[in-house]
Amino acid sequence: MTASIIGHALHVPSEGDCSPEQAHTLLGRKGLLGKDPATRLALCAVHRALGLPLGKPTLPLPGAVTTGVVVSSNLGNIDTVRSAAALVRAGERRSISPMDIPNASSNVIAGAIAIRFGFTGPNLTLCSGRTSGIDALRHGSRLIAADRADRVVVVGVEPDCDLVETTAVAACVVLSREPGALALDLGTTPAALTLEDDPLGEIYGALGVVQAVRAAEWLSAGSGPDALLTCGDNEDGYASIRVVAR
Repeated sequence: MTASIIGHALHVPSEGDCSPEQAHTLLGRKGLLGKDPATRLALCAVHRALGLPLGKPTLPLPGAVTTGVVVSSNLGNIDTVRSAAALVRAGERRSISPMDIPNASSNVIAGAIAIRFGFTGPNLTLCSGRTSGIDALRHGSRLIAADRADRVVVVGVEPDCDLVETTAVAACVVLSREPGALALDLGTTPAALTLEDDPLGEIYGALGVVQAVRAAEWLSAGSGPDALLTCGDNEDGYASIRVVAR
């Protein structure tokens, strides 16, 4: 066990949470201009996992200097990339909005989270297919074990994308080196609960982090001593991690 889970949140617009277009009702209007849908969803999930009040947070947040960010998203900025590519192919590069250029970066979501909440620890995005969410949890745990961060915000997010018909969702798990009631275990032994698919349907790179949030909710309610999270397929491979109640 290398990291405790000290906070978690699931943000699903189809289940009543605010949509990317209405993210200002949770986050406040300042700082959202030009942000793509996946980034807005991710910011909502982090805001809720940290237990912050409505509106833009007052910086610096406690512990922000030693907080890292790991994001799992395979399709996060795909609309921006597709739009820019189409304009380039059509010979209309001058039509690309300067507001869209930052969104073309594969690390834009993690960077936006760090800037908004003042996190100055390690910052990275994983786009490793169907194992991406669990890969992100493992990387976050290892950053803490290696003394690269005292706390890591792990986010899984995918937008509503017609390319693979994903469900818009963002999930956030806050990991810490401080003791907590729940923890990650890098082992893959059988557990009381096993999570694979999710009722939300296709959530691709967000799946592993969504599973971690669901496991944290169930274990906190006394549903079992541990849960095994597993995701992947024959093309991307498989990955597992356990959430355990201490």
